[in-house]
Amino acid sequence: MRLSFRRVLYILLAIAGAWSLVSNQVFSGKSHVITWDSYGYYLYLPAALKYKDFSEFAFVQDHLQKYRPSDSSYQIFEKDGIKTPNYTMGLAILWVPFYLLAELWAQLDPRFPPDGLSQPYEWMVILAAFFWLTLGLIWLSRFLSRYLRESTTWVVLAILVLCTNLFHYVVSGPGMPHVYLFALYSGLLLLLQRMGSRPSMGQGVLLGACLAVMALCRPSEVLATILVLSWIWMNEGGWTGFRQHVQTNFRVYSLAILTGLIVISPQVMVWKWTTGQWIYNTYAAYGHKFDLLAPHLIDGLFSYRKGWLIYTPVMILSLAGLFLLRKRTPLWAPGIILFTAANIYIVLSWHIWWYAGSFGMRALVQSYAVLALPLGLAWDTWRGTSWRRSLIPAFVVLCGMLNLFQSWQLERGILKADEMNAAYYWEAFGRIKPDKSMMRLIDIPDRPDQPALYADLIAMHAADRDTTGTAEWIQNRPGWLVKGKDKYSPTIRIDITDSLAREWSEQWLKLQSTVLVGEDTAPGYSCALLVFQLQQKDGPGIWHGMQIPRLVEIGQWWPVEYEVRLPENLQAGDAIIAVIWVPDSPDNFWMNEIRLSRLFF
Repeated sequence: MRLSFRRVLYILLAIAGAWSLVSNQVFSGKSHVITWDSYGYYLYLPAALKYKDFSEFAFVQDHLQKYRPSDSSYQIFEKDGIKTPNYTMGLAILWVPFYLLAELWAQLDPRFPPDGLSQPYEWMVILAAFFWLTLGLIWLSRFLSRYLRESTTWVVLAILVLCTNLFHYVVSGPGMPHVYLFALYSGLLLLLQRMGSRPSMGQGVLLGACLAVMALCRPSEVLATILVLSWIWMNEGGWTGFRQHVQTNFRVYSLAILTGLIVISPQVMVWKWTTGQWIYNTYAAYGHKFDLLAPHLIDGLFSYRKGWLIYTPVMILSLAGLFLLRKRTPLWAPGIILFTAANIYIVLSWHIWWYAGSFGMRALVQSYAVLALPLGLAWDTWRGTSWRRSLIPAFVVLCGMLNLFQSWQLERGILKADEMNAAYYWEAFGRIKPDKSMMRLIDIPDRPDQPALYADLIAMHAADRDTTGTAEWIQNRPGWLVKGKDKYSPTIRIDITDSLAREWSEQWLKLQSTVLVGEDTAPGYSCALLVFQLQQKDGPGIWHGMQIPRLVEIGQWWPVEYEVRLPENLQAGDAIIAVIWVPDSPDNFWMNEIRLSRLFF
């Protein structure tokens, strides 16, 4: 059977749709996609269309109590009497028709309260993601069809959906802006291609609206103007043609600018109403910034935390395909190359370059529409004869398998949305079940290359031998309660002598403890930490703190441990400290024992 574009589109949507229905628990009525940042993009809709509240945003607290979209109302910026949404309203604009459908559903169906966040509203955001993905794929296929064979076009679409983290943001992150921006970039490319030298007034309206909504989704998407300007430049043959084109079509581009200003005006009015200023940058007010002089290029491209080419290796083909643009599609070459370079540079200059919880480098997902053309050129060129005919397709298939499997791992909690490192990545690689003990590798990635033959106990404190009367019985064991602000368990301290310095230099020690965690409410490093510290007179020393609650089963006695290698420059006068420290936690936490041992291999 010959595969047509329509069949390929149906297959891709069926795969993603089935995954989404299961992943988002649609059938069980437990969908929960308007959460965290997504709720920040979304809250404009209930604020404007239901509660008419752009002053206090009181409904946000009601949503937090009833639906728990996040742990706090961080989506509302509050400082010096100012209260305004943290995020801009681009996504809310694209969601308007879907919100209205959800509102109608909730009004007619007594099972769901029409409060702006019950299940119909969640379902409509899921539907919106698939609607815009479908539009994006249709627009992109029409754009690519002028430069690529039909078979190559559908291969490119399949690669983008199944082999990249676009898939994750369609099925598991429909409340984030990336799939919508992917569609808008696809539409922008098709629009520019069809504008030619004599754009119509209608095309001017679409151009202005598209660029404005993109900027309102993510302000950094103003980089899309590179594509517009470079396309006109190349299509008109340089500066002279560019100038004449703009002069000839001045009314079209004036209308585009006017349309863009109209689209942006509601955001400006919200800022004026809530802050008293026509433009207000909440990111700058929080201290967020771009490190333009020191971009995080290596980390952003190759690190195990969020490296783009680590988690989405198939895009190596797109980057390679950039070198083919000048020969195969010269009119697009400068724009796509310049946009890609500027986009990667700006995205990876953000000081929080890993972009919090995500799968891979999410801030680049929308640019896959622009990178689709070089991807197709690479597929056509290097899928030639002999060994290449098998190598490139095999690489793509492996990338697809990796992407889908790791997307599934992320949903199951085997991979983490943040804090990943090389040790944890390879420990989790191929696993089908989560293992709490792996979490130690996030805080303490180093460990011995081989199992120890035996461990020699150096020192310990055990509540079983407590003579102070401070231990209490809990679940059939004695334990010391460590709870509150800046609290410490009984502490092991070892002062290093000359003989110990010689004997222990570059040796491995193991720190172990048996603990019971009553609750887990303290965020991050405020919780109980298993701490190893080496204090050095003439060196940087060592400090490790492992977050205990995420390693254990709550309400059960549980062993926790990790290894530490001492440095070569260990010397007399240094000191080793082993302790459980609670920086600031209201949670009940008991320690039964803590011990420090030397390992022998």
